Amino acid sequence: MKILLIHPNKFAHRYVSIGISMVSAVLKQAGHEVLFFDTSRFKENDSADYSDGSVQKMEHVLQFKSVKLPMIEKSDEPVMPALHSRIKSFKPDLIGFSATSSEFSYLVKIVRDIKKYRIPTIVGGTHATV
Repeated sequence: MKILLIHPNKFAHRYVSIGISMVSAVLKQAGHEVLFFDTSRFKENDSADYSDGSVQKMEHVLQFKSVKLPMIEKSDEPVMPALHSRIKSFKPDLIGFSATSSEFSYLVKIVRDIKKYRIPTIVGGTHATV
């Protein structure tokens, strides 16, 4: 089965959901073909460059090991045409989303836009769970 996993990361938070990462790993172990699509890579999303050291400050407070995080490489391509292109070329049998509450309205916008493909869609993450 071909599965497209989407992280509707509108505000370009510098993380990939651990839940969607685990789902991807389990699906791959089971022999499924998985493609991951993170919306933060595209030009109209509100990414921060984190040059103010906020990530390192957060790591210190939370007692994470300090790391130098690379800049998010941005594409000049708008997110929705890029997503449509991936759907058409990958031809997924299933589309899965993971979203927090702050990402949920963006997820709904994406789901409405890709509804025309008539591909079964499943939504997970903290917002959907609660």
